[in-house]
Amino acid sequence: MQAAIMRAREQILLLLGEQRLGTRLPGERVLSERFGVSRMTLRAAMDILIEEGLIFRSARSGTFVVKPITSSGLGLKSFSNTMTDRGFSVTSRVISLKEIKADKTLAETLRIRTSSIVFKATRVRFGNETPISIEELYLSKDLVPDLTKSALTGSLYSFLKDKHGIVIQTAENRISAHIPSEAEMKLLQIDAGVPTLRMRVIDADQNGNIVMKAICHYRSDLYNLNLQLVSVQNLDGKILQASS
Repeated sequence: MQAAIMRAREQILLLLGEQRLGTRLPGERVLSERFGVSRMTLRAAMDILIEEGLIFRSARSGTFVVKPITSSGLGLKSFSNTMTDRGFSVTSRVISLKEIKADKTLAETLRIRTSSIVFKATRVRFGNETPISIEELYLSKDLVPDLTKSALTGSLYSFLKDKHGIVIQTAENRISAHIPSEAEMKLLQIDAGVPTLRMRVIDADQNGNIVMKAICHYRSDLYNLNLQLVSVQNLDGKILQASS
């Protein structure tokens, strides 16, 4: 029985290799007939894959291909590097790029004058052709006057470093849950009720200058953020704070 389960697991793995992230798999009846195994054997094999984190079962919607992208909150790494390190191909689709005048709040965030010209860009980031996140970016035109849609199709961190000598060294990150709008759900190809992981990021360069404000929405079904909490204690052993 166990041998049959493991053979079924291998067959399902081959099927997963052909699918995009988030793809809904055929039903158990279809798969059991396709692989020539009983539904009990198939379900046992799928249970193993669920435990391994390769598929996800929803009582209402079915079973989906899941290969979560896990990013550590302890290190500063671009989306492109996070994805390529895990073997994903990375692409971007630029939704819009326009110039706006900075209001008081944005000007204070970027440390520029009110009404200064700022590039506002929106793009969708893909891993293996599956939409993973939406990014809304704000950069001062005085800092990066040559920003184009073409530059935004690749790694923005690399563009800033190669073209302007700007190296992102630190980032202030605020994380919260977010219920996406209909437009966001369409761009991320998710159903109503599926939350996103919202990150508000303020990037600073090697000289401590603010470079960019970014508001990112990550698919919660495909992107995980790991945080390691470390207790800081005084000499008496009393916990003073926890940080990540």
